[in-house]
Amino acid sequence: VLVKEGVRWKIGDGRRIRVFRDPWLKNRSNSFITSSIPEGYEDLRVADLMDSNLACWRTNLIRSVFHPEEAVAILDTPLSSCSRDDELIWKLSRDEKFSVKSAYFHVSESLIDNSHLIVRGDWSLLWRLRINCAKLLMWRVLRGCLPVRTNLQRRGVKCPANVRYGDSGVGVIRVSGGNLSSVKFVTYESKREFVLMLWALWKRRNIKVWEGDLKSVQDTTWHAKETLEEWEKAHKRPTDMHDTQGWGRFIKAKSIYHQGSLSALEAEGMGLLEAINWLEELGVQVVDIELDCKVVVEAVHGDKTYVNELGELLNLSAMVEH
Repeated sequence: VLVKEGVRWKIGDGRRIRVFRDPWLKNRSNSFITSSIPEGYEDLRVADLMDSNLACWRTNLIRSVFHPEEAVAILDTPLSSCSRDDELIWKLSRDEKFSVKSAYFHVSESLIDNSHLIVRGDWSLLWRLRINCAKLLMWRVLRGCLPVRTNLQRRGVKCPANVRYGDSGVGVIRVSGGNLSSVKFVTYESKREFVLMLWALWKRRNIKVWEGDLKSVQDTTWHAKETLEEWEKAHKRPTDMHDTQGWGRFIKAKSIYHQGSLSALEAEGMGLLEAINWLEELGVQVVDIELDCKVVVEAVHGDKTYVNELGELLNLSAMVEH
């Protein structure tokens, strides 16, 4: 069941993919075709749905064979202009490579009833706080999964009963309902300061347990305030505007229409590929390309590879660039 739900064919020339038997629909949780099989189309291949010369779908055939929802899903799938083989990929991870982590996450979220683990509440109140180092700690506190003695013993971990500071950690917190929405604050700043102070107290407790050094309350409070000030300074947006006169000039712009529905990452990759192709047409050889998509930038410059459609776009961009 797991393999059946996790794999999908990445469309190349379409010759290996059986339309009604293989998973190949791209932007759906169920990648299998559910339309009834018309007589005479039992052995239909994806290649039969494509005009290989124009790298586009045979729209009339698709609309006549599949029910409207699946016809739209097929026609929204972009086709590559490059001739390549079809390839099986793992659709349950971002780079679409198989990993035990992605399989475990899918099983725990989709195949196993975990409704008893869900804690209701407006968790966005926590995740919107602009102080990253403390949010995860607060989440663990509210979910009751902080690694203190009582929680570890409940999970079968042996913990000596004579260890000081090992019982409750931040046991002063008693939040009914188990979410931050039940704690009332006057302002956003007071909520953030509260969460950050808990983080500082937890850090103070850990230093005592593992290093034997008990910091004073004054030092702990000062450390929490200093951390907040440093974080705000590092994330403060510049307010001064520089005069850009003489820095550069507008030269040209171009827009291109592509049939099909691309994900945000694929659209960024497609934009990069088209920009490189256009620069080559213009004869521009030395140029800096700036993107606002961190994933694509890291994929271009890093060692991580993608086997999905995004990876193909990035590979084509690298080939054109060099």
